[in-house]
Amino acid sequence: MEERTPSFVEGHVLWNRYRFRSAEEGRGLGLPHFPDLDGESAMQGIWFTVAPSFSVEIYPDHIAMFEVEPLAPDLSRERISIFLMPEAASGEQYARNRQAVLGLWETLNREDIALLEGLQRGRAAPAYDGGVLSPYWDEAPRALARMLARTMREESERC
Repeated sequence: MEERTPSFVEGHVLWNRYRFRSAEEGRGLGLPHFPDLDGESAMQGIWFTVAPSFSVEIYPDHIAMFEVEPLAPDLSRERISIFLMPEAASGEQYARNRQAVLGLWETLNREDIALLEGLQRGRAAPAYDGGVLSPYWDEAPRALARMLARTMREESERC
């Protein structure tokens, strides 16, 4: 928790910042950085989420964009796009480091999928009571729930 800030909500955008202890392969080490980054910016990631289905994560050496397409109440498709500096995207000398970025996202996503599938099974259980969301870690779903409730309230008042 000391490396991350709590999530902030501004309008319909949620954002969060993560400070690296040190650069590592897949995050800030081995690939060209975006131009004109100061020392602080070269050691952090910033996430932006536009509820409910779009996120972008910006690191010193790549950008990861996430699009989630709901297919059914219990099924979604996620598309992840990774953007690198031009020489990093195609230069043979960066092949290993480029693969480190892609491998890191594949590993993280597989971990998240297992967690989300477990949460989905738990929510379908008869004993599920709604659970408790952390004010620190779960501001995204809390903010989305508030937005949905506000929109539903406003729509019902208009009818």
